[in-house]
Formats: sequence, C-alpha cells, structure tokens
Amino acid sequence: MNLNRSSRLSRIATLATLLASATSLAIALSTRAQTSPERLDPCIEIVQESSLMTRPKLRQFSQVARGSARAEAIAVLGDPYCRLQPLEVELPDGSMATVQREAYPFEFAPHIWYVVMYAGDRYLTFDYSFPDSGRSN
Repeated sequence: MNLNRSSRLSRIATLATLLASATSLAIALSTRAQTSPERLDPCIEIVQESSLMTRPKLRQFSQVARGSARAEAIAVLGDPYCRLQPLEVELPDGSMATVQREAYPFEFAPHIWYVVMYAGDRYLTFDYSFPDSGRSN
C-alpha cells in the first residue's frame, strides 16, 4: 500500500498522540494503585499495615460458612489492615446488634477493600468498600 508522505506523517502524529494518552493513563493508574490504604478511608484502628487480601486467601475464605466462629475466619484471613467504625443494625426480631467491621485491601487492587463483618464472636458476612470514592456496596 503506497501512502503519500503527508498521510504517513498524519498517521505517525495520531499514533504518537494515542501513545502519549495511554502513557498518561498508565502513570495515573500506577500512582493511584500505590496510594497507601490509610489515606483512603478513616480507620478507627490500624491493626496490621502490611495486611492484604490475596487471591489464594479469598478462595480459602470463601469456604468459611457464615455464622462460623470469628476465630475460624481469622485463622484464614490473619489480622486485618484496620478496623472500621462499627455499625448498629436491626435484626429480624427487631433487636439491635453491633457489627464489627475489619478491612483487607485487595493485593491486586488496593483501592478496593474486602470488609469482613462480625456480630459478637461470629462471622456474619462480607462487603466491598471503595474508600477513595466514599461508597460501599
């Protein structure tokens, strides 16, 4: 295919612009991924700064049944990165309970946290938190 010189230069300029945009995006994502978790969400207590949720740990934890002893969950997960503000929730019988929440930033996406919730000494459920956006699911 014969392209004239101006056409080739135009394609090179377009390619250079796309490459510059992609590089800027990669730098922005890299900077965001390196943001330390404590800057993303206010924890009430930092427990283990190096604690992360890894894929193998997540697979193993998926086998822990809801309602299991907290000790069983902790045996799989280890210490959390931090403890979040407890929540007061209404139970089906109308009574109130305090739910403790512990956060584990994902190793592969530290801006997303895996939040494990306990009622007393029992594993209750989990949720995801997007602390840098101020929202939880």
